[in-house]
Amino acid sequence: ATMASDELASDPEILEYATMDSKLSLRLWQEFEAEWPTEERELSRLNREACFRGIAIDTQYVEDACNRMAHKLFYAERSIPWDWSGKKTPLSRNKIIEHCNKVGIWYPASFAHGDEDCMRWEDEFADKHPWVKAIRDWRRINMLYAKIKHLSDNTFGGLYYPQFKYFGARTGRFSGDGKFNLQNLPRDEMFCDTDENGKDIPGTGCDLRRCFIARPGHKLAMIDYAQIEARALVAAVEDEKVLPDLRAGMSIYEAHARATMGWTGGELKKENKDLYQLAKARVLGLGYGCGPNKFVLVAKLLAGVDVTIEEAKKIVADFRESNPGIVALWEKLDKKIRVHGATKENVCTWYLHSGRPLNYWQPRFRVPANNQSSQLMSMFARGDKSSYRKTYGGLLTENLIQALCRDVLRDAWINLDKHGYKVLWSVHDELIVELPEDADVGEAERIMLDAPEWAKFIPLAVESQVGKHYMK
Repeated sequence: ATMASDELASDPEILEYATMDSKLSLRLWQEFEAEWPTEERELSRLNREACFRGIAIDTQYVEDACNRMAHKLFYAERSIPWDWSGKKTPLSRNKIIEHCNKVGIWYPASFAHGDEDCMRWEDEFADKHPWVKAIRDWRRINMLYAKIKHLSDNTFGGLYYPQFKYFGARTGRFSGDGKFNLQNLPRDEMFCDTDENGKDIPGTGCDLRRCFIARPGHKLAMIDYAQIEARALVAAVEDEKVLPDLRAGMSIYEAHARATMGWTGGELKKENKDLYQLAKARVLGLGYGCGPNKFVLVAKLLAGVDVTIEEAKKIVADFRESNPGIVALWEKLDKKIRVHGATKENVCTWYLHSGRPLNYWQPRFRVPANNQSSQLMSMFARGDKSSYRKTYGGLLTENLIQALCRDVLRDAWINLDKHGYKVLWSVHDELIVELPEDADVGEAERIMLDAPEWAKFIPLAVESQVGKHYMK
């Protein structure tokens, strides 16, 4: 390793690259140091220290899960009917279309993972045509196998050293880096064997969260700000129909149902589960301008609620009529950025309650490719013309609320560190804290609820789980 290091150090191209990198880093610091607030520097430091500290890994579980996924991948490959020898993947678009035509079924315009039409195609034909199920399984198992194999290959001394991008999203949220994204891990064990009744057999699949464990003598506390974005949104628009119930400790979904859906009974979740799930779908899906077509999908994904397009139209209209403050915020933000777009100003800025600016660079009206109508677009990064995105009131509201909640989490992490708690990493509105086995998680919860003065207007609540491994 020393010899390789010496060879790299004497390589003229490496030396030139490293020198230029140092000079540019110094220039960035000299030009923008004053624009980086103290609390943001502190959060950046804590994030780097967490990455250097590493996360303990259950190496035996990782090895076993890796073997199980390799085995399941092999059997999924055998069920794909065409020859793909010499190829890295069997997912040939032409081969899939050829087989669809052969058996007389429709196919989506895109077979990309996560494409809505592709998911509908898989759901419709997976049971009727085993090769369709094999395609879906191969893709998902292969992605899972790649992740678990990465953990296996990159665990050193029982520790995995994650990579996170501080301020990775435009709102300030962290984003994953490297080949393993800890920000969006599946919640459950996947690809289990099944018994004679078709039920999953625990321990026969792969649970990525199960891989991350506490160090000896410690436990993990997963502490999450409960429905913080929904709470922050009603607080930002000063919705006093809902806020008193939230301050009294009521669920945001029940408070919404009482304020806008006519519920007058007892505890909603116990007495009317269907209405509770619909309220959850409304709260999570409609606060940022979601229309009827999208709400059909959102309601199913977020709350398991099946609604027709006609029902969705009525639900969306009712939500907007009964939440005028939220609609007014969409319109306010949309109007402001449109003025900036029309006058071709360089930047449109909102200041969050925390004092941090949220910038939209060079908002302009443009006609996107294959689109006949002009749309308001803005840059997501200063000077990067490739990052223009469609911009509208609902999206701006989502950005503002997400940024606001991110700053609540920022200050909580800093406060926990001051009290001696070690945060291993964050996931959106959740902090994963490593505690001694005999420590009480209640104190850490109280610290997270002790919001800074600027955030006192948000009725915060936390939920936590404690265990030997990461869970949700």
